[in-house]
Amino acid sequence: MTLVKIGGMLKQRVKELGFGRQADALAILKLAEQYITENFKGPIGQKLTPQSFKDGTLLIASVSASAASEIKIFEKDLLEYINRKLKDGGKVTKLRVLI
Repeated sequence: MTLVKIGGMLKQRVKELGFGRQADALAILKLAEQYITENFKGPIGQKLTPQSFKDGTLLIASVSASAASEIKIFEKDLLEYINRKLKDGGKVTKLRVLI
């Protein structure tokens, strides 16, 4: 009988059940929230909320046009930040801002 590490079995089972994408999306949303908190102090940061991640696109909701414009200016930096923090990297390719 071969010994298999529990961590490897768990990762495989999560992948089989499709929970891996949900876990990745949650991690990406948390990283986006962290980036916003660190880089947008005051009222602008409070007006931006990461909403969803699907097919490489991160959706952020904004309650003001000025906050939406501000986050779009930093789109490249935000995507690089998230992808750098992810272990396998390169997952987030696009940012959409919903006003």
